[in-house]
Amino acid sequence: MLCPQMERNWSEKKLHAKIESIVGTWSDYFDVIGSRKHDEPRIKWSYKKNDLREAEKKDGKWLLVSTDDLIGTHKAVNAYLEKDFIEKVFRVIKTQKEVQPIRHRIENRVRAYLFVCMLAYRLQAVLQWRLKQVSGRENS
Repeated sequence: MLCPQMERNWSEKKLHAKIESIVGTWSDYFDVIGSRKHDEPRIKWSYKKNDLREAEKKDGKWLLVSTDDLIGTHKAVNAYLEKDFIEKVFRVIKTQKEVQPIRHRIENRVRAYLFVCMLAYRLQAVLQWRLKQVSGRENS
């Protein structure tokens, strides 16, 4: 395959460097060979079919690793799925409560700061729940 954008006076090293920068992390799935023939850079490429098949087998599957040997499979999956709730809590804390960057370096101070933020979030959650109960809007 002829590549007209490449200069004719490019060295092999420059040609290979450009190919590597274009292919990037996809090099696991492509064989790309650059060579000079007839005084012009030429590039030949092909799929790495076996590697592609292996990657397709892993599509949609994740490996969950736990450092706790006593936790069961179901508990590990539930903990992973609950991470969305935790991420939403932190987003609320950071945006609605306007949590400032922590400039404490001592662990106890950081823990105390986060403890106060979590208390504020819990208070907000309880107040919202009570307001929903009082107003009769359970599904809001």
